[in-house]
Amino acid sequence: MSDCLDIPLEYNPSSSPPRSIDDTGSASDALEVRLIPDEPPDGGKGWLVVFGSTLALFATTGVINAYGVFQSYYTKVLLTQSTSTTIALIGALQISLVYAGGPITGKLFDVYGLNILLPLGSLLVVLSLVLVSFCKANQPYQFFLVQGVLSGIGNSLIFTPALAVMGHWFQKRRAYALGIVVAGSSLGGVVYPIMLQHLMNRFDFAWAVRISSFVTLGCLIVANLTIQTRIRRTKGNKINFSTIIDLNGFNDICYTLATVSSFLYFYALFIPYFYIEEYAVYNGVSPVIASYLLAIINGCGIPSRIIPGFLGDRFGVLQILVPSTILSGGVVLAIWLPAKGDIPIVLFSALYGLFSSSFVSMIPAYVATITPVESFGARLGTLYFFVAVACLAGTPTAGAFVPKFTEQNFSSLIIFTGVILLSAAALMGVAYWITLRRQRKDNPDLASRGVTRTCTLGL
Repeated sequence: MSDCLDIPLEYNPSSSPPRSIDDTGSASDALEVRLIPDEPPDGGKGWLVVFGSTLALFATTGVINAYGVFQSYYTKVLLTQSTSTTIALIGALQISLVYAGGPITGKLFDVYGLNILLPLGSLLVVLSLVLVSFCKANQPYQFFLVQGVLSGIGNSLIFTPALAVMGHWFQKRRAYALGIVVAGSSLGGVVYPIMLQHLMNRFDFAWAVRISSFVTLGCLIVANLTIQTRIRRTKGNKINFSTIIDLNGFNDICYTLATVSSFLYFYALFIPYFYIEEYAVYNGVSPVIASYLLAIINGCGIPSRIIPGFLGDRFGVLQILVPSTILSGGVVLAIWLPAKGDIPIVLFSALYGLFSSSFVSMIPAYVATITPVESFGARLGTLYFFVAVACLAGTPTAGAFVPKFTEQNFSSLIIFTGVILLSAAALMGVAYWITLRRQRKDNPDLASRGVTRTCTLGL
């Protein structure tokens, strides 16, 4: 989001008297304003906003992180006539719309605040869950429309504003606040899979989803009551959609490498989330243990959403981002590929959750270090557009590797996942090398000490 989130709007006394806006006035007649710096409180009421935003992500993207449970049930019961690729595309569409809508909802938040976005998004998310419970078996278009499109749009309306509002309340402790909020998504990915499994065992799928929608509704009601903006807005503000996408960033090789790396990483990131349970059951793991694997991935992702921000501030963003990305691909090939029993598969789930989540929160931090402040929101939005395409294509592509559950098909899927993740790591490694060369050229004394510290603005 733009740094305008951190400063209030006031009249410019040096200008001519401002004109008021009547019902027929145009945007050009708007109040002339200037930006007056104002330090966010870095605490106080801001922690209540953190609590609300954490609940919002817990109840929205937390459900998306639990899609592996839905996919397993659809494959076995509800969508038995559909291919694995088709079923995976439903969850991929959800994720894709969250990122694709981010630049637009971010711009809407900058201009209009939360008054429309948060209530409307909450309504769509809860409504989509309720409607999923009424979808008919072997009617995949219903699941695409409800769980893919409707839920994806609703989540997008909540996701970006819930993060961007932190800029109103925190500056020095913004990374910490954002880490807590983003961790809500991982926490939801722990609770919802377990809750859905237990509810499906006790009731049926339809009532399990409906009860989950009631939990989501309760969380979002609290979120709507506690998430508040701090910046006063003027009637003259309008949306300039031409600033949403900024292709000038591709003139910088490091930005280009970061974008391509992000595309590759998100292309493969969610494959274990979608297929780990089915892989475990195929290899003889108890269905009870298999049902907890997705929760383990998400649970181990909680600290890696918070801690990297602190380490990045101390040691440098790329010093944390590159090794964690390498380890993400490494554990896929070294542990998941040969894993056949309970312990290796559980170990992989824990390590993958721990290492893979760092990239999600650290890539915006790196973009911030190579981007002018006034262009950060647009360039991050551009990067997220490519991420959205990757999310939409990645898991369905993975589904093509496993038309049937065989050892050879799963091995091909795992090798594909590991190679793509390591390719992303290699590109970020090149970006690190180029960044280091630039720093040595600009500041030989700083580079000689191996210091490449940068600010952290993770989303």
